[in-house]
Parts: sequence; C-alpha cells; structure tokens
Amino acid sequence: MLKNFVDPKIRRVFERQIVRNLKQPELWNPKLIQPDRLYLIYGQSGMKECVDQLMREYEMEFWVLDVSKDVKEVEAQLVKMKQVKEIPILIILNAELLAVHHSLFLDTHNLKQFKNIKFFIAISTEIPNQQYAFWDQFKIRLSMGIPNDCTYYVSALKYYFGEWAKHWKYSNVLLNEEDYDKLADACDFCTLKDVKKFAKRCFKYVMDAYPEVNVDISLGLLENPNNFLMFASMGVSGIMCIVQHDAYDAQRKYDPTLSREASETVYKRRKIEETMVEIE
Repeated sequence: MLKNFVDPKIRRVFERQIVRNLKQPELWNPKLIQPDRLYLIYGQSGMKECVDQLMREYEMEFWVLDVSKDVKEVEAQLVKMKQVKEIPILIILNAELLAVHHSLFLDTHNLKQFKNIKFFIAISTEIPNQQYAFWDQFKIRLSMGIPNDCTYYVSALKYYFGEWAKHWKYSNVLLNEEDYDKLADACDFCTLKDVKKFAKRCFKYVMDAYPEVNVDISLGLLENPNNFLMFASMGVSGIMCIVQHDAYDAQRKYDPTLSREASETVYKRRKIEETMVEIE
C-alpha cells in the first residue's frame, strides 16, 4: 500500500501546535499562551489524504464537516456539533464553499464561537481570496506542497506500475531501479495525482495499442515521443516530464521560493554519469 505524502511543514505545525496541546495540555497556561485554534490548508490534490495520514499516525479523535453536501445536512451537523461537550479536532472539507455560503455565514464567519471545538483544520482547494471576510479568521495558512525526495516518486511509480502488473496479464513491466530513478526525475514538481494520471495514461495506451498482445513495458516505450506518454520539459532542456504543462510554474503559486536548480542539477548529474559509462 502506498503511504500518503505528508508535507513536512504541515506535519511540523500539526505536531507542535495541535498534537502537543491535546496530548499534553499541562504544557500550556491559557492565561499566558492561547494556542491558535484555526488552521487552513489550501492548494492542490493530496490535502485530505495528508491530514488523514496524520490523524492515523497520532491516533487523534476528530469530526469531519463536508461543506459540499446538501446545505440542510451541513446545517444539521452544525447544530449537532454545538450539543457535543468536546470535539478535539474538526476537519472542514471544501472550506472554500463557506466563503460564499450565505445561509451558513452566521455559524462559520467566526468559528471560534464553537467553544467546544479545540482545533479547526480547514481544507480548501482554492487559494484564499481576501475578497471574502471568511478567510480573515485564519491566521495560519499552509499551502500543500509536493515531495522533495525522489524516493517518494519512485515508491509511487513502483506502486502504480506494480498494480498494473497484477491486473493486466498481457504486459510485463520491465522497469529496473535505474529506470524508476529516471522516471522519478521526470516527476519533478509534480503532485501524486500527476503520477497517478501518468500511470493511467500508460495503461490506457498499451491496452488500446496492444489489445490481448504480450508487450514489454520498458523505459524506451514510455519515453518514445511517438507514444505521447512523456513530454519535453518546459523548464530544462534534455529532461522528459510526465506532464505536458510547466509543473514548476504551477507549483510557484503555492511556494514562491521554489527553484529550478534541483532539476538542472539532476540533468547535469545524469549527463556526467552517461559520459562516464561511455568512457568505461
């Protein structure tokens, strides 16, 4: 089973601000220190899975409020929550809808009025827009990042291609460790959702192009430009990418400090290794 990616900065805040407060309340003096109760995680795919992973790891009790459900159902749950003596953590899914949900405004424009809820973790697929007052109450805002460790991309690729090998009897996945490393390089600045889409695109291509025909799934087949499974990187020449858009530019919206330097280093390292092999 593939373990969900947890953004390190989200883990750090979760451990220090939420877990420690709930499990060791004696460390806090409410007259001196009032811990922040509202946390916003926004951005891209993987946010809910990230929070789910943290809840399981630290064995935390929590409630979930999904704002995308019918408004009457959401209102009923809000009423129910008010009647509960204590809720350690409330996870709000699709929180961006609360910014424009007028019928829920009185209950949600000031979440701190729920004195029985210790902490709120709101998950939004949209970047907070200052046009709406709802966002003003969130002082701690964390953008969902991407894996900065190629080993995670390797694990994800092995998982998805491994699942393929289990269920598609006409294919042999002939990818070795070096192949997975090169594919992981092609995942630079990509989300786990991008990796899953890439694997799905490969599966569909082989099933359509070679129906009921034994075919070896190799790095050459995946990188073949005629198959349109991988694309030339928009950021660094000579590097293939699993997405057709500029993944670096997409991530800059969530982390302006990102640099292409990592990708360029990978390319230079690979060219040096290839040259050394040729010399040998």
